[in-house]
Amino acid sequence: MIERVKKYKDLFEGYQDPESDKEESRGLIEDQIKFLDLHCRQKGAWTYNDVTGKVDINGDFDARDYALYDLEDIEFGVVTGAFLISSNNLKTLKGCPEVVGGGFSCARNKRLESLEFGPKEVGGDYHCNSCSLDSLKGSPEEVKGYFDFSGNYIYTLEGGPKIVGGSFVGKLNSIESVEGAPNFVGGSFNLAQNNIKNLKGCTKEIEGDFIMYSNDLVSLEGGPTKIDKSADYLIYSNSNLKSLKGCPEETGDFDASGCGLETLEGSPKIVNGYFNVSENKLTSLEGSPEEVIGYYNCSGNEIKDVVGISEFIDGTIDLEDNPIESLKGFNYEDPKFQLARTIWMTDQDDMPKEFLKDIAKTCYAYKISWEQGIIKEWDKMTDGEKVRIYKQVKDLLSEEDFKYYSAMERYLNMKNLL
Repeated sequence: MIERVKKYKDLFEGYQDPESDKEESRGLIEDQIKFLDLHCRQKGAWTYNDVTGKVDINGDFDARDYALYDLEDIEFGVVTGAFLISSNNLKTLKGCPEVVGGGFSCARNKRLESLEFGPKEVGGDYHCNSCSLDSLKGSPEEVKGYFDFSGNYIYTLEGGPKIVGGSFVGKLNSIESVEGAPNFVGGSFNLAQNNIKNLKGCTKEIEGDFIMYSNDLVSLEGGPTKIDKSADYLIYSNSNLKSLKGCPEETGDFDASGCGLETLEGSPKIVNGYFNVSENKLTSLEGSPEEVIGYYNCSGNEIKDVVGISEFIDGTIDLEDNPIESLKGFNYEDPKFQLARTIWMTDQDDMPKEFLKDIAKTCYAYKISWEQGIIKEWDKMTDGEKVRIYKQVKDLLSEEDFKYYSAMERYLNMKNLL
């Protein structure tokens, strides 16, 4: 352990290191000089400030993983580069510089419980993740880069920075509310794996991804309603979330799988990536986005047809693990409609998935309705398939509509199968 620096008031006793005649070393002992020389990346970068009694550094200071227990031995003033003290045994930030021109990291100091005495200005990223913090008090008002406080015991955002130029990341804490969130986040907003129930007070200006998976969300209202069109919106594994009201109009990837969704009303209008609403409680696809430029996954629900599905899907549709009885709902007669490249479905005992897809392809090729496609494929069906199909479209197969007569006549000859 290095000996402590002399207090500022003791400087007037005329102490000077007998082993050095360097002007900048006044007030420091030999071990402290060696310590600074070792951890300043640029030789001769540090100077002792006679006025403040602190050490200034023109460049970076790197004392990561050095088994430090405190910084009181040396009081730092201004550091133009990075100040890196992560992976130590610090319990306090006392002695840290007030101004850091580059990045600051005190991450992985398991004994550190507070950000008090930390820098007030940080020109780069600020990392305080994986400590024992229970508050963000002591944070700078503004962080130019990334602000990461993941893996702590923080329960409130009060006291944190108001402007974050990069991403704002606080995964794996105990946060219950987004009140006190920054006014602006220039990167991703990531508070996944917390205990947040609603988005009241959430940051409105977010230029990156919105990541809130594995919380206790019951509502999305109050969250950002406009994000970059390529930004991801990830809210999966919120088991009490029943509605998507409050979503932005356009997103990149959209993932609301493993929630408690009962409706898709409130979905984004345009999804410039995949759309994943698998493993929910959906019985209908009404409310789907207008366009999905990627994979559309609604597997693991209680969906029987595709009424309400997006008109334009430039990727695979996954209908696995649903009680699918019909692909009615694809709007083949609309010139804007685009059939998915692939349709995945679970085999049904009396309605094989390949047969349903054959009808879908026929409808798409001839630009005809689902019911008209059934008639075109009628002769290829087994008796069991015809019965199942008839049950789905029996209201349309009426004697008032001549084009369905042939199908109706065939059906009448196999009533005994119903």
